[in-house]
Amino acid sequence: MKQLIIIVTLVTLVPLSAAANYDSEVRLSFPPAYSTLTKVDLEDWKSVTKEFRDNALWNQDTTEIQSCESLYTLPVTTSREGNVSFGGICTIAGSGQKVFICTDRMLGRFEVFPEYQRDLPWIAQTIFDHCWGG
Repeated sequence: MKQLIIIVTLVTLVPLSAAANYDSEVRLSFPPAYSTLTKVDLEDWKSVTKEFRDNALWNQDTTEIQSCESLYTLPVTTSREGNVSFGGICTIAGSGQKVFICTDRMLGRFEVFPEYQRDLPWIAQTIFDHCWGG
């Protein structure tokens, strides 16, 4: 009986701590935008990276994006169907330089930042200040 209690305790504690850790790393409530910064789902990773590439071309930016290692979304509204702005840490083809890039779906704003921080508040504020689609 004692062993069963220990197993039950471990099973109930592990998911809670893992969820709390995951949640704290990928979500940030961002009151100025009345929104939440979250990591882009893995199944959307390819399409968001393509959107970065397309917006670079549309804005006549010579930045050629090789790949992205971190991608974030900051919806303009709390609705997941509304306008969305994105930001990510990406590698530039050829040079291998890592930069922060942001874009929005509504107006196609596109900005590249050679200097950036891997800090969620910085990422949210940069997307809001430079690529907000609202």
